[in-house]
Amino acid sequence: MLEEANSHGLRFECQQCSFCCTGSPGFVWLSDADISNLCAFFAMDLEEFSLSYCRSLEVEGGTVLSLREKPGYDCIFLEGGRCTVYAARPVQCRTYPFWEEILESETSWKSEATNCPGIGAGAPVLPQKIAEAFLEMRAHPRRIFVKAECERAP
Repeated sequence: MLEEANSHGLRFECQQCSFCCTGSPGFVWLSDADISNLCAFFAMDLEEFSLSYCRSLEVEGGTVLSLREKPGYDCIFLEGGRCTVYAARPVQCRTYPFWEEILESETSWKSEATNCPGIGAGAPVLPQKIAEAFLEMRAHPRRIFVKAECERAP
């Protein structure tokens, strides 16, 4: 699938169905840039933002933040089928569905398409745009708070 994406692009047009924001449990990992953007959006410091909107998860090497989910697994920022932080949404949200694990094979792309009506719709997304999504995800990995920082962040 990556070869096709690199040579011809892939058809995708968001249908604003909110599938990627709801439906099943998951994680929206936050990078340094995501945290900074969302803190600025809400005019909150890290502690206030993380207490209000995040859950902490232990990983090897420290703690990471993921957005909380509402009952039914809706994203904490999903209201009336719309993202309330769209301008400041995390990189993981901005780059969907052009994630490496979704594009690793035709099977994984088609599997994702069973839930996302935007996959296969619209004009092809140019290979350059898909590559930019990959690079953006790689440039903004989830933030791992090391032990000393974890004592300050919930």
